[in-house]
Amino acid sequence: MVIISFEKAFHEFPSNLRILAVDTDSTVLEFIKKICNKYCYEVITCTESLRATEILQERKHGIDLVLMEVHMPKMDGHEFLLANKKIDVPIIVMSWDDNKKSVMKSIKLGGCNYWIKPLHEDRLKNIKVDNVGESPSKKKSRIIWTSELHDAVPKKLVELMNIPGLTRNHVGSHLQVCVILDACTCSK
Repeated sequence: MVIISFEKAFHEFPSNLRILAVDTDSTVLEFIKKICNKYCYEVITCTESLRATEILQERKHGIDLVLMEVHMPKMDGHEFLLANKKIDVPIIVMSWDDNKKSVMKSIKLGGCNYWIKPLHEDRLKNIKVDNVGESPSKKKSRIIWTSELHDAVPKKLVELMNIPGLTRNHVGSHLQVCVILDACTCSK
């Protein structure tokens, strides 16, 4: 699966990335922790989404990225996205479920990506987050996908999103991936 993100032309792989990983599966959390430690990322693991919300609100300036399982008891990943919408931290939703509805709902609710399990080391190794460790005022704001954005053509999307450095090619590339995802889902 392709990682979809709108990025600046320059990036470095952060060695001080601070990740909150949330999953009920301790095997998945151990895998994430092992890989994150290998690449010098700090990681907090949590098995309860309500507790993860507390951690995120307490340490919102100390978390650069959240990895969240969509199917959680008490508060699922979609509810987690809604509850933490105002906190400007990217949230990647994870699941064994590759159902198009779940993927699209996660993205529409503000998830910056949707990873299908099983996770692979390269996926964690190559995480790119802008402005790691910067104050919240310097972090990029997240884009919430609206029906206006969904119905727009690439040129109009660039105007509506108003992100410095974003080009029609970035948007076109993203839309190609969406079409491929639609085609794969329809053939099942």
